[in-house]
Amino acid sequence: MTLPELAQAVIIDVDGRQFDDDSAFHNPEDLLTLCQPLVALSPTTGHLGFVHYSVQEFLLSDRLAKAGSQISIYALNSRTSHTEIARICLGFLNYDDFASGPCTSYEDFKSRTAKFPFLKYAASEWPRHAMEPDVETELTGPISKLLIPQKNPKFASMIQNARIVDADEGDDVTRFVTSLAEDWTKRISQTNYTVNSLTFAAIWGLDSVLSRIVESGADIDLPGAHNGNALQCAVFLDRPTTAKILLDLGADANSDEVERLRRTPLVTAILFWPTTDD
Repeated sequence: MTLPELAQAVIIDVDGRQFDDDSAFHNPEDLLTLCQPLVALSPTTGHLGFVHYSVQEFLLSDRLAKAGSQISIYALNSRTSHTEIARICLGFLNYDDFASGPCTSYEDFKSRTAKFPFLKYAASEWPRHAMEPDVETELTGPISKLLIPQKNPKFASMIQNARIVDADEGDDVTRFVTSLAEDWTKRISQTNYTVNSLTFAAIWGLDSVLSRIVESGADIDLPGAHNGNALQCAVFLDRPTTAKILLDLGADANSDEVERLRRTPLVTAILFWPTTDD
C-alpha cells in the first residue's frame, strides 16, 4: 500500500456515511513520521513496509500475544488483520460518496481517484482479504450492503476502479472497462457484458452472501461477466461449493451459452471437472 492510500485508510469510519475531509491527513508524510522506525517507504515501488521481516514476525508471534496486557495490545494475528483490512475497505466502498455510481468521463474518473487515493486498493483488494479462512463470514453484513441490490451503483463504482487494476495485470475476469483510452466513455456504452454482484460473488467464492443476493430479487441466470452468469463463472473457475449453492438456489445448469465459452455450465463441468472411479 502506498503512503497516500494508507493515510486515507487509517481514518476511515466503517460505520460512517461519507468520507470526513476534516479528519484527513493534509500531509501523508506525517503518518510516516508517526510509524517510524517500524516502517519504511520503498524508494522503488513507493509502498510502505516493515523495515525488516523480523518486525512483522515479532508482531505476529505468540510471545507478544501472551505478554502482559499493556504490551499484548500491539500483537497481531493474520485472521484479525485480514478481517479489519477488509472491513475498512468495505466501509469505504459503501460510502455515499460513490452513490452516483461509476464515472462517465475520463475527467470525472481522474478527479475521483485523486480525491480518494485509497479507492483503487479498496476496490481491488478487499475480496482477497475476505477470502482468508474465517474472514468472509464475519463480514456478511458489509459485503451484503455492497452487493445488494444486484446492480448497486456503489458496487458498479467499485468494479470500475477494480477493473483498471485487473486490466493492467492482464486479468479479464469481469470485462467492464479494459483501458482509459480517449474513447473511454464510448467503450462503457458499448460494453456487452455488465458486471452484476451475483456474478462477482461467484467469481470470488463469496458463498455466504449468495442466498442473500438471490433472495433480494436478483436474476440468478443474468449474464454478468466475460464468462457468463454466476453459475457459468463458478464452474469455469472450478468452485464446486459455489456452484452447488447456486444450483440449490435455482440456477439453470443448461442456461444459454456465452459466445466466448460456447458451452453451458453443465458441459463445462463435464469437460473440465475431475471425475472419480466410484
